[in-house]
Amino acid sequence: MTQKIQIIAGQDQHLGALYRPCDDKNLPDRSELLIVMVHGFPGHKASNNDLYGDLEFLLADKGYHMLRFDFRGCGESDGKQEQFSIASAGEDFINVMQWAKGKDYKRFIFIGEGLGGTISLMNLGLNTQALVLLWPVLNVKDYYEQNFRNRELDADGKARGYIDHEGNKYGLEFLLEMKKTSMNEKLRDAFMPTLILHGALDNKIPVSQLDMARDHMNARRLEITTFHDGEHGLQKLNHRKMMFYHILQFVEKYT
Repeated sequence: MTQKIQIIAGQDQHLGALYRPCDDKNLPDRSELLIVMVHGFPGHKASNNDLYGDLEFLLADKGYHMLRFDFRGCGESDGKQEQFSIASAGEDFINVMQWAKGKDYKRFIFIGEGLGGTISLMNLGLNTQALVLLWPVLNVKDYYEQNFRNRELDADGKARGYIDHEGNKYGLEFLLEMKKTSMNEKLRDAFMPTLILHGALDNKIPVSQLDMARDHMNARRLEITTFHDGEHGLQKLNHRKMMFYHILQFVEKYT
């Protein structure tokens, strides 16, 4: 059963998380493996249209242990949305991994969507067994240019320390990080089997982002599937069914 937990994030702050261990003795023993689902920004641990909730249900039937959590400033975690940054998300990820290792998990699969894929790539380790990236942000500078180049902070924004964009608050630190972040080295370090799913009609994270994976990733097995009529989040029922099929096949193949 899914457990609602909190993970210490330092400075009297906590991350809201959902933890689902498997104790069904009739299923394969995967007690050393944890699947960590990483949401994008803006976002929360349910991901796009409860994608992660549906994935949790499907993977639980195969005996997998799972964790999904909110970064600080998101969902049920402490902090304000405008305080989110790539650096703070990296700290949160480290705290999540420390918690997981305290539960005796030794191997990990990361499933990251959008900027959650970026954060996952930044925190790979030798114990990362496989990686699933859903419409990932791999060229962070281009992502910034597309979404924020014409939204520079005015005087009021500088005083507040953030801009409002499509109903969400983006902090100054986060905007500056996106301008200077390069993923080339992190992509070259991604040696583990990797599955990438993306919609060709995605107008928020263009499918051209995948050029970075093709050019720089050194994964011993790289599987890329694009949906020719897929929009951001691949929310259509037929897309979700195919996504779940690909993810389940991939995870079972590499565990």
